[in-house]
Amino acid sequence: MSRPRQVPYVRNRLFRGIPRDLLDIERLVRKRRSYQTGDIIFDEGDDPDYCYLVASGSVRITKALPDGHEELLAVIQPGDFFGELALYDANRRSARATASEPTRLGLLDQDSFDYLRRIAPLEMASTIAEAGIERMRQTNVLLVSEVGLAGRLSQMGHELGTLSHNLRSPLATIRNAAQLLRTWMTTEGRDPQRTLRFIDIIHDTAENGLAQIEQLMARLRGEALEARELVGVDRLLDELRELTAGHFREESVRYRDHRGGYQGMVHVDRREFLSVLSNLVKNAVEALPEQGGEVAVAAAEDSAQVVFSVSDTGSGIPPEHLGKLFERGFTAGKRGGTGLGLAHAREVVQQLGGRIDVDSAPGKGTTFYVRIPKPGAS
Repeated sequence: MSRPRQVPYVRNRLFRGIPRDLLDIERLVRKRRSYQTGDIIFDEGDDPDYCYLVASGSVRITKALPDGHEELLAVIQPGDFFGELALYDANRRSARATASEPTRLGLLDQDSFDYLRRIAPLEMASTIAEAGIERMRQTNVLLVSEVGLAGRLSQMGHELGTLSHNLRSPLATIRNAAQLLRTWMTTEGRDPQRTLRFIDIIHDTAENGLAQIEQLMARLRGEALEARELVGVDRLLDELRELTAGHFREESVRYRDHRGGYQGMVHVDRREFLSVLSNLVKNAVEALPEQGGEVAVAAAEDSAQVVFSVSDTGSGIPPEHLGKLFERGFTAGKRGGTGLGLAHAREVVQQLGGRIDVDSAPGKGTTFYVRIPKPGAS
């Protein structure tokens, strides 16, 4: 009988890149626990306590769904870690961790975790981000396999597809902002104000992506989520400019917003509405020719409605496609297109009591109009 695989705590993936002379394992990993097959390590809704290091055995990470089913999200093997995100944001546990077999874990408490973040902030951020991406890939495979076999893929496909699409825009913005920041830092010297601006873009965009994930999780838990608030149009346009700045790195691609048409308030879920507008802006940039062009955003007042418009100077949309633009799954040859963005935008706008229209002709560019009721309008 072969011995179970064991990985010393000092060789755990969490510590990769951190100098060994800074790692006092006895001080960092002050508690160790053993679990038997089927033991629950933590459950959904539990308060955050530790980041767990797997020395031997394995751990299943699962998510309970409203219909009583349980989905397998990941399997954590020796030398890996889990439970770290709850220590990052101090939120309750969002999944269940169960020992798949006799398992030995090292427990990193909040003080030890914060110590690692202080002495090696970049290494910790890189390791945790890399682990998260790998687990996302693993989760995608497991979800498609398990949910598909259970005949429930179409049931969850709408929510998961929309989330995947909506996350592409903030992740692209973060990537573009980081690339531009790197270029400035290496070729133009350090400008503190410019650097802080792009750090804010990266931070705010990440917050937007995390909020979208939380919205999906709330819906999967069967919770009603009402996040509408009164927001000034000027504030929305300011945030939209920041959120989409990464798409305008090239001087040939210009962004312009028109202020003054309407400067009052709108009653919307700010993050979700910004997601709609930023998706329209991203689409407009992608519609521009190789030599560049302009994207213009405006807000105007039309009787009892506020009308947001997003225009581009691209080649326009073929007439045969106009009637299908808002159909779920329709995409006209766009690389990586999912056919979900405009369908989701229409759903969001309709939930606000409004509508979204398009005006386009070949060779004349395209304008999308998002019309929503003014606050207090019947």
